[in-house]
Amino acid sequence: MADRRASRRAEVAARKAEVAARLAELRGRAEEIPAGSAALQALKSEHDAGGGLIAGGVAFRFFLWLVPFGLIVASIGSLWSEYDEAGLESAAKEFGIGAASAEAASEALQTSERNAVLVLVVGLISLVWFTFGVLRATNIAYALAWHVEVPKIRRPLSAIGLPNGLLLFSFAGS
Repeated sequence: MADRRASRRAEVAARKAEVAARLAELRGRAEEIPAGSAALQALKSEHDAGGGLIAGGVAFRFFLWLVPFGLIVASIGSLWSEYDEAGLESAAKEFGIGAASAEAASEALQTSERNAVLVLVVGLISLVWFTFGVLRATNIAYALAWHVEVPKIRRPLSAIGLPNGLLLFSFAGS
């Protein structure tokens, strides 16, 4: 049993040495390529900082940021359909949303105007909350990537307004 373990450890050590030699050879070949050493350094830095985990965390925060935005759009659509149903359908077609999708979103909230207003308020509060989450996540990702101190959000109102305004502008402009 002890001989088996010793031979297994020797096999693992030999494989590790083989992989290390192969990596050293590839690094040498990569440095011959223009910008190869810079690419290797960037990959190592991304690996050391945990870039995959950071990217996943930021993407999750962006997803959580879009959920309240969808609530706001649905509640505005519901309120709009109560006052001008033909206008909602034409706007939905203009934005590329099918009439059935727009109608389903407005029917989901159409039991009363009070529900739509409540969902709008909850959506706005959630949008502000998750905007701060996205901003914190991107600031932390920036700090980890560039090895600097995490910057503070200096102007919170403009920090909330700018990304949400850009999202609304791109949504309205499409």
